[in-house]
Amino acid sequence: MNRIVILLAVFALYSCKREAKEEPEGNETTTEMQQNTNGPNTDADSPHAKLVMAAEQYMLDKPTVIVVALNSNQINDLKKEIGDGSFYTLADENMLYHDAVTSRMDSLKIDIKYTQKNVVYINKGEQRQVIVKEADFPLYAYFYFDGKNVTRTDAFKLMDKK
Repeated sequence: MNRIVILLAVFALYSCKREAKEEPEGNETTTEMQQNTNGPNTDADSPHAKLVMAAEQYMLDKPTVIVVALNSNQINDLKKEIGDGSFYTLADENMLYHDAVTSRMDSLKIDIKYTQKNVVYINKGEQRQVIVKEADFPLYAYFYFDGKNVTRTDAFKLMDKK
C-alpha cells in the first residue's frame, strides 16, 4: 500500500511540474518541430521529426542538475519487463534516493531541471551538448552541469556533493 501511495505522489509531482512548465522561465525553452517544406525531410513521421518533437533545450550558465525521468509509456514498458512487484520496489527505492538528492541540491542552492523528453540540448555559451535517453536509463538519470561540462552521474555522488 505504501508503494502505491509513493507512486501516486510521484505522478502528482510530475503533473504539477508539467503544469508549471507550460510557461518557460528565464532561459529555459522547449524545442518545437520546425517544418521546412523545401527540404528533403518534410515527413512528420520521419525519425528526425520525431526526435526533434521529443526534445527539450536548456541554456545553462551556473551549476545545475538535469533529471531525465522516464515518461508514462516507458514506465509501463518497464512494469511489463520486470513485473509490478519488482517495479514498485524499484520505484520506492528510487524515490528515497531522489528525495535525498533533491534535499542536498536544495541545501547547496543548485538548480534542478526535470524533463521526460528523449533528447535534451544543453547550450552553454557557444557550446552545445546533447543528452539522448537510452534504453538503460533508470527512473531518474542524473546529469550534473558544473558550469563548464555536463556529465552523467548517480544519485550517491550528488548526495555526497560539497
